[in-house]
Amino acid sequence: MARNLDPKCRQCRREGEKLLLKGEKCFTDKCAVERRAYAPGQHGGQQKSRLSDYGKQLREKQKLRRMIQMNERPFERAVTNATAAREASGDALLRGLELRLDNIVRRLGLATSLATARQLVLHGHVRVNGRGANVPSCEVRVGDVVSLDPVGWAILISAFACLAVSIVLVAYSRFLRLSLEPTPAVGAGLTQSNGEATEAPTIREEPESRDLSRLPEDERRLYEIIEVAGGEILQMRLVSSGEFSKSKVTRLLDKLENRGLIKRERHGMTNMVKLVK
Repeated sequence: MARNLDPKCRQCRREGEKLLLKGEKCFTDKCAVERRAYAPGQHGGQQKSRLSDYGKQLREKQKLRRMIQMNERPFERAVTNATAAREASGDALLRGLELRLDNIVRRLGLATSLATARQLVLHGHVRVNGRGANVPSCEVRVGDVVSLDPVGWAILISAFACLAVSIVLVAYSRFLRLSLEPTPAVGAGLTQSNGEATEAPTIREEPESRDLSRLPEDERRLYEIIEVAGGEILQMRLVSSGEFSKSKVTRLLDKLENRGLIKRERHGMTNMVKLVK
């Protein structure tokens, strides 16, 4: 299958925003969008001309296609299938793209980028309902259990050494039975209008509820994200959610820790954030 081999940072610069194609690099100071916040090419730094309505639609289409790393023809087929669906075409399109197996593997945290997720799938290390699946574009249904085989777990731990302790001690048993069941606490599911899939693990134990009404809105939102994740989450996962920047996450965690609501434990190159019960 043909692939887009253009430099990923160049694609982000063309769209003028982070498409999160390079994994952890997108959240560091080395991100090309932050270092050179203008379009690539000889004349990229010049003032942009005003886009027409067609130009705006084209840029949005290209942005979505690059985020999911699809070529024009497969993307056209996805649009055709979404148009034939009974629900709204936009919702059907986003839902179909979100439920691709490679995208699900990335959103479950088993890979830091879509390219890494595709490689795990193509090499046969991903299982759906206990059966091997090596087609990145196959559509996962609600209720399917997505997991890795033993070799996939070994690759994951060796490739992300900084996460090895956290994965083995905290998330290993959960990832083995991860499903695409939407949870009311997250407030998002396959029926939501934005079409995004919710791949939160099913957690039996819930942390004790606290009175968060006096907390500032940002601190309360960050606390709720940690609470939904089961009371413990990697700090870099808070950053990768895209809701807060890396520096803002650090500031908010410092404030929550000073209030005695959370505690942080060092694991390799990142922190494990836990709620204080």
